[in-house]
Amino acid sequence: MPAPDRLGRRRGSSLTIVLLFLALLFSLWAAVHRTTASFLRSETARVRRDELDAGALDAIGLAALYLEKNPGMARVRASYGVTVQGTDFTVTFLPGADGVGWSVEAARGTYPVGLPTMPPK
Repeated sequence: MPAPDRLGRRRGSSLTIVLLFLALLFSLWAAVHRTTASFLRSETARVRRDELDAGALDAIGLAALYLEKNPGMARVRASYGVTVQGTDFTVTFLPGADGVGWSVEAARGTYPVGLPTMPPK
């Protein structure tokens, strides 16, 4: 005669619960991974853009300092090479359309003529 089952009949739901838990865990992991990867990509792009902009702004700053110390500069378009933080930039001076003021642009690249030395003030 078989021994009586004291615990009653087992339902066998533990495997189902474990599989549901694993499915939930993997779906949460996938959502977090996608969000984190997207954030890291956008943040990396922003940092690279900021680094490029910082060098260009420094080059424009040097050009503005040159204009401040050399107000008698001829009012013609002129381009010079500037090195900022180990990166070469081409700085272009453009006279204002109304004959007053200057427009200064900076772009990555080399130019054979360097920015002239600034006169002491």
